[in-house]
Amino acid sequence: IEAREPESRILIGDNTMINNNTTIISDKTSIEIGNNCFIGYDCEFLDSDFHGLYRNIKNENIISKRIIVGDNVFIGSNCKILKGSRIGNNSIIGINTVVRGKVPENVIYAGNPGKIITYL
Repeated sequence: IEAREPESRILIGDNTMINNNTTIISDKTSIEIGNNCFIGYDCEFLDSDFHGLYRNIKNENIISKRIIVGDNVFIGSNCKILKGSRIGNNSIIGINTVVRGKVPENVIYAGNPGKIITYL
């Protein structure tokens, strides 16, 4: 768990359980994980790409975007939660899923790229 800059924030709610080898890095914004969440092993929460696309480009203008995970969310193992993602309350994220963008409340969401599988 790493907050890289003075303005970086990582907030983890009450009764949330995070399994082994999960990485949470906030570069310049915040990563907020709600209450009563379960997070599997080997997950990554990254609010930035952390570098440019080309080696000769300076990394001064890297864009970071906040990540928000609602309450009562279950995230399976080996998931990647990318910058700007929002996961709604009571949703389930399937194993090995890449989350990019908004996941509504009360859904099962899975795949690479992730998509809604069913509504709960």
